Amino acid sequence: MAVKDDVALLKRIPLFSKVDESQLNVLAFSTERVNVRKGEVLYKHGQPGSAAFVVVDGEIGIQSGGNDEPEPDIVAGPGSLIGEQSMFAGVAYRGTATAISPVVTLKISKDLFYRVAEEFPDLAAEAMRTVSEKLDATLADLRLVQRDL
Repeated sequence: MAVKDDVALLKRIPLFSKVDESQLNVLAFSTERVNVRKGEVLYKHGQPGSAAFVVVDGEIGIQSGGNDEPEPDIVAGPGSLIGEQSMFAGVAYRGTATAISPVVTLKISKDLFYRVAEEFPDLAAEAMRTVSEKLDATLADLRLVQRDL
């Protein structure tokens, strides 16, 4: 896949949707392609969150927490960004990501993201805005659950 295809894929992800294409070119060019065989684990619950992954092809099942159920809680397909909250916060992954089919991902390491963000502050600001919105939505959901309890 060409860098321009990777840029188009990144552009469809809310975290990067408003980022300038020239900045995404640098990010896409610097990512690492990771191929994962069916049944192989991409990351495990409790491992340090050192990277986020963009699913290019295939499907990844994510089991939340230490859940050992055979069915994943979430299925992430092409264009999905996974592991980003752990990467940004520098905390352990909160789930286990296992390939449901052969999968190709773009690995965005924490170091890579911060190097690109340092060079392009607009990218960092947009990423933080998107993560903040996601956190606000999660907190609102938790308040609803707490109220119902």
